Amino acid sequence: MTKEKTTPKKKTVLKKKVSAGKADAEKKSTAPKKSAPVKETTKAAEVGHNSGISSKQLKQFVKKVEDLENEKKEIADDIKDIFAHAKSSGFNVKIMRKVLKLRKQDKIARDEEAELVDTYMFALGDR
Repeated sequence: MTKEKTTPKKKTVLKKKVSAGKADAEKKSTAPKKSAPVKETTKAAEVGHNSGISSKQLKQFVKKVEDLENEKKEIADDIKDIFAHAKSSGFNVKIMRKVLKLRKQDKIARDEEAELVDTYMFALGDR
């Protein structure tokens, strides 16, 4: 590999460029800023990146989600009331929740979990 020798640039040229750059910066800061021309957009493009979606359809989707959220809250309130009634009838709500969780699992997964719990309890010396 051979190294090519480069001639050093003159410092005066650099100083002139730097000083010219400062002068340009001063000119730019005092001059009013020009804004980019505003493009006219269609109503569909204003909705978002999917210009094919109409605002009417978007409103329908939002309304459906809001309705479902309200239904979900009502159902959660109903479940809370049922647990309160069960508790006042003498049932242990914590155990009821555990039973509901176990019933959601299939039998094989439930059996595997019970076996693992037994194994861990044995390893800890609690069984």
